[in-house]
Amino acid sequence: MLRRDPEQPWHPSYWLASLGAGGLSVSFFMYLMWLVPHPGFPMPTWQHLETVLNGQASFPTGVRAIALLATLLMLLLAALHFVLLIWNFREHRAARSTESYSKLLDSPAEVQLMTQPLTLAMTVNVCFALGALLVPGLWSIVEYLFPLALLAFAAIGIWALKLYGRYITRMLVSGGYRSEEHNHLSPLIAVFTFSMLSVGFAAPAAMSHSQALAALAGTLSILFLVVAVVTGILVLISGLQAMLQHGLQAQATPSIWMLVPILTLLGIEWVRMQHGLSHHFSAPVE
Repeated sequence: MLRRDPEQPWHPSYWLASLGAGGLSVSFFMYLMWLVPHPGFPMPTWQHLETVLNGQASFPTGVRAIALLATLLMLLLAALHFVLLIWNFREHRAARSTESYSKLLDSPAEVQLMTQPLTLAMTVNVCFALGALLVPGLWSIVEYLFPLALLAFAAIGIWALKLYGRYITRMLVSGGYRSEEHNHLSPLIAVFTFSMLSVGFAAPAAMSHSQALAALAGTLSILFLVVAVVTGILVLISGLQAMLQHGLQAQATPSIWMLVPILTLLGIEWVRMQHGLSHHFSAPVE
């Protein structure tokens, strides 16, 4: 049973624990992308994992053991992701009635609520990877699953835009932005969220055989790519200016590293978009 120090109020940043577990689960799935042969498929599925489990496929020395270990770690971290996800939902529901949560909504820290759609976007990715790898025959109906994934990402995207819109509207209408409180890059969490949605939409654009679905997914992916880039530029300009004036906030030092996963996600999005454009629209990949 997960427990929280009752003297320490719940904070939206706790969602990042679930996000991290989900991201690590997908990262071990990526090991299987290169360890397990999957000819004719963009990713390993149950039929490929089955050859690893029953020893039918021949692997170089040690590769089969590494593939099995990666599968086990993927499953354990996915389980941890869902445990932490449920815990955060419960804690968030309980925190809504507290004074500290009300203060959060009236402060610049409100942007940290963007960790919720960010984590749920990762949940869609984890579910997709688990389904493809563990459900026999699921890939044969994957074209019917892509629209469901689009709907899930669209719902999360609308939610994310509403959360960020409420935050930025309150800042523009009521004020409250003080440079001495923004000498860090924590607001990049919103850019992280939009980037995660962009790369999520790009998956059907790259893998679907339906030109119409790929075009729709690609359009939504580019939409959130633009939102992420524009928001990122604004956050970097204001954050760097505040840091040059007041120095970097010590407790917010890790926020600088958020640029690494953001740029990684946008790079993946661009590669996926190139694959989709090449496959469906004969656009050259350079």
